[in-house]
Amino acid sequence: MTPTQPAKRHSFFGNSVYIFLIRFFPVLASLIVTIVFSRRLDADIYGDYQNFWIQYFVLSAVACMGTHVFLLTYSPAYLKRLLQQLPKRVYWLLAGWIVISAFVLGWLQQANIGFAIAAAILIVYCVGTIVEAFLMAGKRFQLLSMVNVVFSFAFLWMHWVFLDGIQSLASLFSQVLLLAALRLIVYIVAAFLFSKKIETETSDELIHWKTVRSLWLHMGLFDILQILFRWADKFFISLLLVASVSAIYFNGSNEIPFLPLILGAVGSAGLIQLATVSGDNKLNEVIQLQHISGRILSAIVFPLFFFLLFFSGELFGVVFKHKYDLSVPVFLVTVLAIPVRAYNFTTVLQHYHKGRIINIGAVLDISLACLLMYPLYLCFQLPGVALAFVITTYLQAAFYLYHSGRVLQVSWLQLLPLRNWVIKAIVFFSLFIVLHYVLVRFLSEQMVLTCGCIALATTGLAALLLELKSYRAQNG
Repeated sequence: MTPTQPAKRHSFFGNSVYIFLIRFFPVLASLIVTIVFSRRLDADIYGDYQNFWIQYFVLSAVACMGTHVFLLTYSPAYLKRLLQQLPKRVYWLLAGWIVISAFVLGWLQQANIGFAIAAAILIVYCVGTIVEAFLMAGKRFQLLSMVNVVFSFAFLWMHWVFLDGIQSLASLFSQVLLLAALRLIVYIVAAFLFSKKIETETSDELIHWKTVRSLWLHMGLFDILQILFRWADKFFISLLLVASVSAIYFNGSNEIPFLPLILGAVGSAGLIQLATVSGDNKLNEVIQLQHISGRILSAIVFPLFFFLLFFSGELFGVVFKHKYDLSVPVFLVTVLAIPVRAYNFTTVLQHYHKGRIINIGAVLDISLACLLMYPLYLCFQLPGVALAFVITTYLQAAFYLYHSGRVLQVSWLQLLPLRNWVIKAIVFFSLFIVLHYVLVRFLSEQMVLTCGCIALATTGLAALLLELKSYRAQNG
């Protein structure tokens, strides 16, 4: 390891913390709103509220076309030069595409919050996401963190006022639009001032537009497919079923808060570490890094999985006051996909620039899930819809793992820390099933959940510390 590498690693983890915080506060605000609204609003009103965000998340992903992900690929200097030389028709095409997507959302929401408000929110949010990515590429983390903290508190305050019952959903979203517009103005001013400070690269090297377009296309397609996979089931249910049923499904199938943020941070760290690997021993180092990633992630994912599996009844009973007990069967099916999160299945493929394989897997994934949704719904009702996505999640993981083995020319079994996983699965399964069995016989529902959460935090932290200690011992 060179003397500069520890500093780079420190800088990387420091930046990861900032990126996490930028995302953390808006996600936390959304989680608080979800819990409070679920407890205090009628299912129909709450369903209408969530239906907007479900449809927004899908259509905003289509509108942005992965631009916010694409921007993070380059240094600020190169990015400024690229944006200056980008043909104007590209800007007009992107702007037109965002407007078309906004019109679709407005049409879907015209009976709920109104065409103009819905369309304007999508435009403002999408432009804000793209400008935020530019600032993030320039490492303006402190500014972004402060702005999002203020935004999150204002977002919560607006929703708290709504609970007084003197506003309509249209009025609430009008205020959200104003808040998002104010944040966008701050972003644009900050981006303008920052761009003035950037010194563009003086290199005469031509920008390879074919490579740029290919990267943008792959990233855009993959981002859209990932969002569709996460939200397609909720999107179709929001269109086809009544709002109260949509609310039941949303609460049962919603992603575990903050887990994607943690997994994304570990995945990014793995990619950056792989970028420094070279030499004759590269294959062994790649496999070792995949094992380390899988072991660290499993220390978080496995205890969380078994906790949710056995304490789901208490979780919904306490958090939602038994108002959404019908969501529990959907939730139990949804959590079956959590163990797959203990591994970054696309890391090797990304490192070796196999974007085509990644996108083929994503297309097959969402296509198969959509094909299975309806027949499984007929068999199992709402849990069947969730089951379709669980099945395809495992199939997609197997597809990526198989091709990762082919790229490295090794057996896919060599890429997994199976022995470590088996031990963790046995330990955490035994711990949480016994703990739940004992607690429900002596304690109230609230105390059962409290003790379960303490056990989750304690065992998860202990497992993570053990893995980090093992990693330090192996790497000095």
